[in-house]
Amino acid sequence: MLLKITFLGTSGTTPSVERNPSGILIQHGKYRFLFD
Repeated sequence: MLLKITFLGTSGTTPSVERNPSGILIQHGKYRFLFD
């Protein structure tokens, strides 16, 4: 099965009051795992 990794919100690395740090979405078949 194919494993797909998507990096989310990578334009800014420093968290602030208005923005959170980046996250990762991992897709494996019909399953999706979101790491914040």
